[in-house]
Amino acid sequence: MLNGFEITGDIDELRELTKGIAVAEKALKRAVVSALNKTAVSGRAWLVKAVPKKYNLKAKDIRASITISKANFNRPQAVLFGGPGVALMKYSPDPDTPPSTRQMEGFRVSIVGRRGMRTTRKRTLPGTNKYFPLRGISVEIHRGSRKVVDGAFVAKMPSGHVGVFRRAKDGRKGKRSRRTVIEELYGPSALRILDSDADHIPFDDFIGETLDKNMAHEADYYLKKEGVLPRV
Repeated sequence: MLNGFEITGDIDELRELTKGIAVAEKALKRAVVSALNKTAVSGRAWLVKAVPKKYNLKAKDIRASITISKANFNRPQAVLFGGPGVALMKYSPDPDTPPSTRQMEGFRVSIVGRRGMRTTRKRTLPGTNKYFPLRGISVEIHRGSRKVVDGAFVAKMPSGHVGVFRRAKDGRKGKRSRRTVIEELYGPSALRILDSDADHIPFDDFIGETLDKNMAHEADYYLKKEGVLPRV
C-alpha cells in the first residue's frame, strides 16, 4: 500500500547550461528546491481533485490529510505523506451523531440516520453508561457504496472530538476485550488511490511535466536574480 510519494530532482542538467560559472551553483540549488516544493503543492492539488471521484471525501479533508515534507539544500526531495488514513468519521457515518441519552443493555431505541428512522437493539459497554450498536455503523468509503463496520459507534470524547470508535480487540481468537479500551477507526488515506495504475500513471505523468516546467521557470528566475543571465 502506497503511503508516500517522493519527488526528486537533479541539477546536473542545469549545471551543464552554466558550466564554469561559479555563482550559478547557488542559484541552481535554490531553483531545484523551489521547483520541487511547488511541484509537491501541485501534486497535492491534483489529488484533491482526483480522490473524490472514487472516495467519498470532501476536498478540505483530503487536503488536510496530505502533508508535505519540503525539499531543502541538504535534501533535494519533496515527499507527500498520506499518514495512517482519514478518520472514518469523514466517510459519512450513519448514524453520524453520538448518543444523547443513556441506554440500558437490551433496550430497543429509535435512531434517525441518513437512511431514515430505524429501530435497533443496543447494549452498553461493560461498566459504563455508553453503548454501541450491535450492528455497527454504516459508512460510505467508496463513492456510491456503503458498508457496515461491525461493532463501531460514534462517540464524543471529553476533549470534544467526535469520531467513529470500536472496542479494541484483546488478540485472543479475535474476541473483543472485556476492558473498556476503545480505538478510533480510520479509512484509507488519500494516497491509496495511487495503488491503482489507472491513477498512478496519470499522476506520475503530471508530476513529471509539472516538475520540468517548474525547473525551467525557477532556474530562469534565480539565474537572472543572481545576474548570471541578463534580465530582458
